[in-house]
Amino acid sequence: MLSRARLWIAGLSLGQWLIGLFGAAVVVGLLVTLGVALGEQSRSQPGVNTLARNSAIDPRPAPDFSLSDLDGNTVSMSELRGRVVVLNFFASWCVPCKLEAPVLEDYWEASDPARVAVLGIGLRDQHDDAVEFAETYGVSFPLALDHDGAVGVDYGVAGIPETLVVDHLGVLRARWVGPLSSGSLDELTRDLLRESGG
Repeated sequence: MLSRARLWIAGLSLGQWLIGLFGAAVVVGLLVTLGVALGEQSRSQPGVNTLARNSAIDPRPAPDFSLSDLDGNTVSMSELRGRVVVLNFFASWCVPCKLEAPVLEDYWEASDPARVAVLGIGLRDQHDDAVEFAETYGVSFPLALDHDGAVGVDYGVAGIPETLVVDHLGVLRARWVGPLSSGSLDELTRDLLRESGG
C-alpha cells in the first residue's frame, strides 16, 4: 500500500508506471541488440583507426603468408625473415593511411634494406586503387594486396591503419594502432634493430 501511495504522490498510477517501465525495457533491449550487431560488424570488417597508440602484443611467431605485390611478384613472410619487418595494413581510401604514407616512405628510404623490410599490405583493396595510392603519395616501398582480408585476420588486424613489427627471428613483437609518426615508427623498431645486431 505504501508503494502505491508513493506512486500516486509522484502523479502516476500503477498502470502508467508499469507501461513506462515496459517501454524503457524495450528501448534498452533495442540498444543492446544494436550494440551487439555493430560489434559483430566491426569484427567482420576493419574500420578506420584515427587515434594513434602503441598497443600491447603477445610475442608469437608471425604467420606466414604469400601475397602478390603490385608488379605481380610473390611476397611472403618467410622470405623476409632475418630482417626487422614493418608490416603496415592500409587501404587506398583511408585518410589516416594517406597521412602516414610519407612517414613510412621516409623510414624506408633511411633504412638499410639488408636489415629492415617495409611492406604495405592493402587490406581488401584493389590493384588499380593501390597503384594510384602509391603514385599519389610517392610510395616506393613494396605494396602487396590482401584481397580477401585473410592475412589481416591472421595478424589480428581490427582496423586501418595498423602496423605490426616482426623481429629478425620472425616473431611478432610490436603493434601500432592508428596513423604512424616518425617518432612512433622509430620507437617500435629501435630495440629490435639493436637486438638484431646493430
